[in-house]
Amino acid sequence: MDPIKGAQDVIRCDVCSDNEREKSPAEVHCNTCHTNVCSPCVARHMALDKSKKHDIVLFHVASTEIILPSCSSHPQLKCDLFCKKCSIPICLKCLSSNHNSHTVEEVTELCQKIYKDIQDETKEIQQHIIPAFEKILAEEDEKLKILNEAYDKLDSSVEEHGKDLHKKVDAVMSKYKTKVQQKKQADAKILQQQIEEINEIMSEAKQAAVKNEALLKSKNASSLIAHKSENGNLSKVPNLRNVIPPDFTPKPIPADLLDSVFGEITDSKILYKKGSFVQPNNNQVAAVGASTDRVLSTFPAPYKQLYRLACTRSGQLWTSGNESTLRCLNMQTGSIVATAVLDLNPIALCVNTANELLICDGITVYKRELTGVIAPCFSVMTTDRVKFCE
Repeated sequence: MDPIKGAQDVIRCDVCSDNEREKSPAEVHCNTCHTNVCSPCVARHMALDKSKKHDIVLFHVASTEIILPSCSSHPQLKCDLFCKKCSIPICLKCLSSNHNSHTVEEVTELCQKIYKDIQDETKEIQQHIIPAFEKILAEEDEKLKILNEAYDKLDSSVEEHGKDLHKKVDAVMSKYKTKVQQKKQADAKILQQQIEEINEIMSEAKQAAVKNEALLKSKNASSLIAHKSENGNLSKVPNLRNVIPPDFTPKPIPADLLDSVFGEITDSKILYKKGSFVQPNNNQVAAVGASTDRVLSTFPAPYKQLYRLACTRSGQLWTSGNESTLRCLNMQTGSIVATAVLDLNPIALCVNTANELLICDGITVYKRELTGVIAPCFSVMTTDRVKFCE
């Protein structure tokens, strides 16, 4: 790229001046050094390393011509052939000596085949693998979007439930405050009645005092003789009640009470999807097992007729056939590892997560303990319900 012109430029000579603008367009290519060279610099380039035999070709030929490697045994020769037996490139001298009886192939033909394979691989990557993963990536982005929306909805649900809980707390608080006001009014009424009664007595006392003062001023003998004291009644204090207001005793709230009554957030469910290969023809995804299944071992069954199998987590195989003895086999050799003799006709076998054998005869499910003891586990009811044995 010419930094002055700023547009697509020809490929420049690698031997010219370090200044990009002073470099001349390349006219030839040295296959030995993988260097682009202009005509004036050819001699200079070959003089830089006289120990090499420089293979100079026209530049347009270099872009299509296979660059042959030098022979490790005969450095002056190029490796035109590829020994299929030794999987190494060789020259003609090697063919007549160490590889004279080996099957060979021309390096150019081999490289053309490899070149075609790489083209096909690149096409498959660009047209199938990348689009397939772009589609998967879009699906994963959509999953993330849905997940975020779900969590936003979950967050809103928690917030709404919290508001509802606040309303209920406010309602309870309002009920208690109403009860406080009612008690306040009832207790205040008692004291107000007493105040009114005392005010009435005080009013009568004041009237009696005024009456007495008037009588003293009149100096009327008849009135003085007729006077009767009211102090006995006026000095009588009525029964008084003192109202002690109630107390509020809040009940202790355990730290986990609100958690226990607020609600529950379940664990996320993670669904695993088995790894797969991108199909090169239709962008479909094929199961790994579809192309990788293979036979690991074969061995004869220890029965005339083999009916049922159950695989253990330790690489063993429980089997049942046309007899009352169950046999546990090594899946690699077929040798018998353990046996179990039954007085029943099993219709199903399976192994639980504890690596224990479960046997069903249609009525009862039996469990073979790791100690070898076989005991009833639970009964199978005709209503398709399971009743655990006591």
